[in-house]
Amino acid sequence: METIQLLSDVVLTVLGFQLLLLAGVVLARLPAASLRRNLLAAFLLTKAFLVLRWFTLRFGGVQALDWPTTYLTTGAVFFRLAPILYLYVRATCEPGFRLRPAHLLHSLPFGVMVAFGVLGSVVAIGGGSTGSPAVDRFIDERYW
Repeated sequence: METIQLLSDVVLTVLGFQLLLLAGVVLARLPAASLRRNLLAAFLLTKAFLVLRWFTLRFGGVQALDWPTTYLTTGAVFFRLAPILYLYVRATCEPGFRLRPAHLLHSLPFGVMVAFGVLGSVVAIGGGSTGSPAVDRFIDERYW
């Protein structure tokens, strides 16, 4: 089992740095005014951020209990992957695709999770309560 975990650590570490390198190449080589380029780079950087976030947590670069706000709010980045990929595919498949204000609705789950992360960390740090026993119990069970 330890060999599989070591292999997983190596693969994920290499993947994180490869994603950063690929995002840099995309940003450097493709035309700057391209919406597709920007969405692809955003997707690759978001994925790299998540892999490197795992790396720092796995090897003790950041202790989740020392930085609960950072830990809880960066977990919300998972909710940015699917909308960015969806917008990238639409920009690639539809010739005249433009971002519109309605596309901001795809960011709603991300915003909710950031707010929940901040709320959870404030409750955890302050030892206080949200006013709802169910929410307090959920935060305690999930994070501490």
